[in-house]
Amino acid sequence: MFQSTGLKSVTVLYNKSNKFGLENDAELIKRALSGKATVRFSDPLEHPVVQDINIHLEVPVYNYVPWASYNIFIMNPEWYVKDAWDPYLKNFDLVITKEQIEESFKLLPWSIQPISRIKTETIKEFLYLLGGSKNKREFAQFLIPFWKESYPTLHVYSVETLNLDSVPSNVKLYVEDLSKEQRQNLLHTYVGHVCCSSAEGFGYTAAEANYVNAFTVLNTLPVYVQDYHSSELVNWLNTRTKHSNDKCPYGSFVDYSSITNIQDELDTIMSKFESFVYTYKTKTETKFSSNLVELMNSVPLKKKMKTLPPILERNDCPSISVVTLIYNRRKFFDLAKHNMLLTDYPKDKIQWVIVDDSDDPEEQASDKIIQTQNTFSGMDIKYVPLLKKTPVSQKRNIGVENCDNDIVLFMDDDDHYPETSFRRRVAWLTRHPILKPKAITCTTIACYDLMKGISAVNCPPFDIPLGQRVSEATLTFYKDWFLNQKFEKNIQVGEGETTIKGRESEVLEIPPQQVIVAFSHGKNTSSRRIPASDGVTPSCFWGFPKEYLQFIHALAGIKVV
Repeated sequence: MFQSTGLKSVTVLYNKSNKFGLENDAELIKRALSGKATVRFSDPLEHPVVQDINIHLEVPVYNYVPWASYNIFIMNPEWYVKDAWDPYLKNFDLVITKEQIEESFKLLPWSIQPISRIKTETIKEFLYLLGGSKNKREFAQFLIPFWKESYPTLHVYSVETLNLDSVPSNVKLYVEDLSKEQRQNLLHTYVGHVCCSSAEGFGYTAAEANYVNAFTVLNTLPVYVQDYHSSELVNWLNTRTKHSNDKCPYGSFVDYSSITNIQDELDTIMSKFESFVYTYKTKTETKFSSNLVELMNSVPLKKKMKTLPPILERNDCPSISVVTLIYNRRKFFDLAKHNMLLTDYPKDKIQWVIVDDSDDPEEQASDKIIQTQNTFSGMDIKYVPLLKKTPVSQKRNIGVENCDNDIVLFMDDDDHYPETSFRRRVAWLTRHPILKPKAITCTTIACYDLMKGISAVNCPPFDIPLGQRVSEATLTFYKDWFLNQKFEKNIQVGEGETTIKGRESEVLEIPPQQVIVAFSHGKNTSSRRIPASDGVTPSCFWGFPKEYLQFIHALAGIKVV
């Protein structure tokens, strides 16, 4: 990646609300790539930008993948959701782990940034920094009852209270969020450090203890043994681990039922601590930077990413089929018609397939559909009436089967599709400079409640499979790809999972901007939810003009003045 001249552009992608572990990882990578790349930080909820390299920390953020020539994933085994994320890895150039897991993943022993020495009087007691770690807090609750009154004082810092019936008098609990300066002062003050945990992907507290040359108590987690097995300053509590989390099977978690000798081990450690004499030593720089660059350079070179999103000029637009489902929503057909009038996609390149299973004579829109055929000059409109109410998944299947063109788009009758929506979606499907997807979709989408006037952005959890995150109303795909694995027939909500599952690497996730605003109106069956209105005032309105707001709210029976 760095063999060619010039600085590379790099995005380090992580949850910015994590103010310790992930933030430190991001800063460490930025420091390691100094002089080789310009590095920016981004949160998964921020809009992607074109880069040479995206580095995903802990979570593979799939909608960022199309925006870089190279994508690198740095895995945390204890949080890796295998079923959801394994399918994404085919579109990653490099997967790095902090402990050895599989041969296909590249091991990179982790590090921390240098800690400035603070000259302070040392205290021969123990420090236990839990921070916001659930796993450290769990182990601390197990360990503290074994802390004898005869042991040196143990100072425990956590952002949450511990669930303990009683606490030995020589265990001091502090519930606070430490600043960087406070933390560094504590690291240098206490001679002994306890860094035990139920599970770890790296273990910053252990690395900090090692950096300041502390007398350290660790338990035998695989990553701890890997990194500190030869350290004379580390004292071990034997804890067997097991892969007990079905959701995150790579994680090694302490099997508390197997721990039988912890009191004797603590007694031995405390005896050693009595004779321990603390001396501060300056740490030499690790080879983290050179090792990271070496791993990145092992990836075969690719061509440089062009400007995104991909551009599709109107003259180059291929013929498409657009599938719309309707059921007992006569008024909303006017919205679907409005979307078709609005689109800048050439009308003579559009086939509109309308699948209708309405069973309420007063809500049927067949007369409007017939009139519409005379409205759009050059557009081929195919009306497919059904004789009985049919599940949404089967209606979509029927719609695709009736399409005459190779490229198919879904357009729901009760959502807003901006004028460039069709062209953008087809461009992502056909014009990506590196990836050759078979389908594209949004997962995060803009939403608007027609009953309450509330705007929101709906982002499904990142730890569920793509098929459960997909917005079917934005799916765009090649017809033959879809027909090879259609929707299951009897699904009313969330039908996308059945056609996506097992083919995730063939699907690109794209940004929702200028693609869709999903409307909620009390009669739709979407799983997307807009926040309750208590304390939420109408705002944003997605830039809709007043006349359009009056039109769409009237569809839901709401008058806007």
